[in-house]
Amino acid sequence: MESRNRGFSIVEVVLSIAIMSVTIVMVCAMYTFMMRVSQKGFNVSVGTNVADRLMNELASQKGSKLNTLLIENHLSGFRACGNELVGDSPYYYILEVKPLPNPYSSRNIVRVDLVVFWWTDNTFDAELAKGLSMNSISNFLSEVQNRTKKESIGFLYRRFTRLVMISEN
Repeated sequence: MESRNRGFSIVEVVLSIAIMSVTIVMVCAMYTFMMRVSQKGFNVSVGTNVADRLMNELASQKGSKLNTLLIENHLSGFRACGNELVGDSPYYYILEVKPLPNPYSSRNIVRVDLVVFWWTDNTFDAELAKGLSMNSISNFLSEVQNRTKKESIGFLYRRFTRLVMISEN
């Protein structure tokens, strides 16, 4: 009696290796994509938390630096720039406060624009950051967006606007 236990043919082995290789490459590509999406989501979440904390400090924490600036300069408006270090990553912000006319009440209303931004590829552009103190928020963001199209600068931001009423007491 002759045994029919032969091994796999070379075609079967090559085909199975090819299928496994394609599967491994697809899984690796998906993993790197998911890591990038996860990091972007984390950065957006942290940027939003920084903005929320700054807005709350501005509007409600009596005696804080931003609240004091708001109370003292709400009639003329002001601009503040700075950064917050979260872990090893700096999150920069521009805050603009502009008075709005309110002829119907003794309370003053101000418009607060806040932009929190960060570089995603750890390439801090000092020349671009100098524009913080010189430009309005809209001009700064349009300049950054133009530069990011021309160069490979990883830059993300979140913009928030809030109206705040200030009592003259």
